[in-house]
Amino acid sequence: MSTPRVHFEVACYSEWGVSMTWYVTTVAAGDKKNLTGYTAAMDIRRKASDSTALAALTSSSGITLGGSAGTINLALTDVQTAAITPGMAVFDLELIDAAGSNLRLLEGTMEFTPSVTRN
Repeated sequence: MSTPRVHFEVACYSEWGVSMTWYVTTVAAGDKKNLTGYTAAMDIRRKASDSTALAALTSSSGITLGGSAGTINLALTDVQTAAITPGMAVFDLELIDAAGSNLRLLEGTMEFTPSVTRN
């Protein structure tokens, strides 16, 4: 199974967020994945090989998992996006179950765009 790839555009100096729901397709159609007991991590780096992340989100900071609702909310604050120089970056989102098994749920690119207005 390949990991879905997506592209996000993020305005520097602004809050950014995305919400999604994980649906299970191997059970009855429409069933949501129960994320109770899961943790999550998402690193954003200029290149995958970079040793330092531009931002690192976890289920205790920037990622909110919705338990039985199957929801995943990702968020960057305006302070976090202000600290990132405009340009392209890469990311992946990993979910870790209670047994420690790791699943890369999503990966892709993020384009950080410059701010024109300064206030």
